[in-house]
Amino acid sequence: MHDSDPNDQLTVEMRGDRACLQCHTEFTGSRLTKHTHHAESSAGSRCYNCHMPHTSYALFTAIRIHRIKSPEVLPVRHAAQPNACNLCHLDKSLEWTNKRMARWYGREPIALDEEERELAAGVLWMLRGDAAQRAIAAWHTGWKPARQATGGSVWAVPLLARLLEDTYSAVRFIAWRNLKALPGYEGLEYNFVGPRPQRSAAMESVIGNWRSGRTDIPSALPVTADGRLDFERLSDLWKRRDQRPVEIPE
Repeated sequence: MHDSDPNDQLTVEMRGDRACLQCHTEFTGSRLTKHTHHAESSAGSRCYNCHMPHTSYALFTAIRIHRIKSPEVLPVRHAAQPNACNLCHLDKSLEWTNKRMARWYGREPIALDEEERELAAGVLWMLRGDAAQRAIAAWHTGWKPARQATGGSVWAVPLLARLLEDTYSAVRFIAWRNLKALPGYEGLEYNFVGPRPQRSAAMESVIGNWRSGRTDIPSALPVTADGRLDFERLSDLWKRRDQRPVEIPE
């Protein structure tokens, strides 16, 4: 990193912002909030969350990338890493982030398709994305900063339920683990390597439970003209998911 001596980079003292602020001393107090557009105490003002987000994967877990990069909005295409902004704001669209990157940092807005402009990034990554995007987005529904930014993760239940039928057992496990952490799903019985009919039954059970307890549909999810969750559109996204093999670069 930075082409400097690596001997002092892996120490206990460098787990937080100090690793960056020891050199980038200008980013403190009001200058930090001007740079991040988040409160100083917010997860959105933590250097690692924006510049080394959890976009790599190992052992059923998203891990921080070992490269320093700035948040970059990319279309939901094969092997495109999710951007740091929407990994917190899973319930916001890529266009939402696109506009803020342009307004705050002068970035040239990128071209997005209709779904990327209208639907929440979390919806697209979990349903239309490749295996890595599905795993990483699902993991972030259980990440504390993302739960705080989205008002909890109950909105993502229909998406996590769909992932219980994912082709990859690792994605299924992550979805199940995060579902079990949500109120009302603690006792969910599910074998992520079990027979497909059992996995399908678990998915239907979760969706049925979610629907019975909802009086409104979260804005992050697509709705029909009469205000109901648009399962047909969710199913269409799922049918178009990227099934190509993927390698996660580090």
